[in-house]
Amino acid sequence: EFEEWDKSAFRAVSSYLRLLDDWRTAFSPRAETENLNPRFVESLLQTSRTEYLFDVLATGTKDEKMELYKSCRAEISKIAQRVNEINKVSARRKVI
Repeated sequence: EFEEWDKSAFRAVSSYLRLLDDWRTAFSPRAETENLNPRFVESLLQTSRTEYLFDVLATGTKDEKMELYKSCRAEISKIAQRVNEINKVSARRKVI
């Protein structure tokens, strides 16, 4: 069970980190008076924590990953759900 979680957690976190990086560039305000896009704000708020999770999943020891499994499973599950929501919206836009 842990090994499967490790693989799926890495996929979810790395996908989310790529999205955050893309959003920070694509949705950054062009002028001081421009309203902040929610995706830009999300990228600012979530990147640091997501980078930490990614680093542990990518390069951590088995003990470090096991600790993440025990303490951050719900958080990473929410990240996976967020990535799935974004993918569904993107897929619907491609169909339209």
